[in-house]
Amino acid sequence: MCAVDKDGNPDFANLISSLKRNTDHLVFFAFDVLWLGREDMRRRDQITRKLALAKAIERAGPGIHYSAHTVGGGPALFAAAC
Repeated sequence: MCAVDKDGNPDFANLISSLKRNTDHLVFFAFDVLWLGREDMRRRDQITRKLALAKAIERAGPGIHYSAHTVGGGPALFAAAC
């Protein structure tokens, strides 16, 4: 779950304050799927799982966002997440 600012960027301070009041505006960023319906996806490769997730999220409500697959730049992405 994540709170986002006016530009759509994650805002941790906003998340903390939101948990104490209204959580209706929080969004969920999905980046992987281990089960899809009754199908166990755990033995499938990550790209296959992400493609299945992207397709499933097309039917989801506005509070669920797909987190796209990124190749390369792992250390910079990790640093930004920290």
